Amino acid sequence: MLVGLAVIQSISLFRNFPSNPACGRVLNVVGNLNVLINCDSAVFMKDAQNPSRFFNGDSVYQDRPLHALFAWGLGNFLKLIGFPNTSRLIEGNSGQTTLYESAFYLSYLIINLLILLIAVIMALGYINQRQFGDLAKTPLNVTVLTILVIAANELTKSFFWTPHSQMFSLLLPVLALVLLLNRGKVQSFRVFFGISCGLVLLMFFYPLFGILFSVLAFSSYTVFHKRIVVICFPLIGFLAYPRTLELLGGSYTNNNILKFRQFVWVADSIKQNELSERVFTNFKLFLSTFPLVPTILLVATATLIAYTAKTAGRISLIVNRETLAYLLFFVVYLFTLYLMGYYSRRLTLGAFIFLEIYVIKIGIQTLGVHLSRLRSMAINALIFLQIGSWIWTNGPLS
Repeated sequence: MLVGLAVIQSISLFRNFPSNPACGRVLNVVGNLNVLINCDSAVFMKDAQNPSRFFNGDSVYQDRPLHALFAWGLGNFLKLIGFPNTSRLIEGNSGQTTLYESAFYLSYLIINLLILLIAVIMALGYINQRQFGDLAKTPLNVTVLTILVIAANELTKSFFWTPHSQMFSLLLPVLALVLLLNRGKVQSFRVFFGISCGLVLLMFFYPLFGILFSVLAFSSYTVFHKRIVVICFPLIGFLAYPRTLELLGGSYTNNNILKFRQFVWVADSIKQNELSERVFTNFKLFLSTFPLVPTILLVATATLIAYTAKTAGRISLIVNRETLAYLLFFVVYLFTLYLMGYYSRRLTLGAFIFLEIYVIKIGIQTLGVHLSRLRSMAINALIFLQIGSWIWTNGPLS
């Protein structure tokens, strides 16, 4: 599977890039092989090569330090074992050049590959549970479709080969699905607190992981208000991080809030008496990030599954409390993205992956063994559509 994921991403090296990408540089490696370096990647490289930037406030990604720190540790390990560490100056959109050391660049690629591998394994486990007995018995076309949904999409085409935290947008929806499926098993303090600490740790890689607490809040452990209290303890560590850094003599700045006014734009609008106007304007901008064709395909597929389920007398597999839990989280997911105030297809894609994996699972459950031929035809058709979408779109760059 690891080799398959690497092959899929290697194919994207030969894609056609826009002549003038809005945010990045297209670098020729050799022959027809090109790599897109995102305009934000220079910061990630500088942070991994000099982690002190997180302490003195030079990094604009101080809210997610563990990503670069992990790359720093992995890069130094590669150098320790003799990896040939070469350097290359790359000019960014601003005209400034940044030194890219190959050991740290490779570290980010390894992290990206690990994210894909973990996301695919978790997604297959989620789809497979109680369906085929074990992963080895999962039909090949189901496995291929799941891999393609996660690894062959708009986001990986633009972000796999560049240092960036955006790849975590692929892991977040899959982890949400797994948590939703297993939330009833979270019944002890040890498990509940352990997952809470794990989510806070992930927030130091990518703060949006914090929305997964909405799933944990409705687990089976104790009563609701006690769950909230337990969740607050590890969250204090994340919220206290900026102040702790300053107490130790460092400096902290949240660039997303200062520059893009993420989440605080609502308060700004209220102060300026522009709330209704800003809410409407931002809503239109948010809707513009929804890809038209995938949206139509999802609606059509969900409608077909619902109709088939009703005809086969299996509608209870769709209309139940479990489905409501997934829909509620999906609403929370979208509402959080809307409240950010910064909108991009690469962010919205995570919500679509959440729905796509869920629809695959529900489709398999609904069609069942009696309609296995129809199920196989539907999955094969989706595989071809996914491949076509991957080949013919530029993704977030367009």
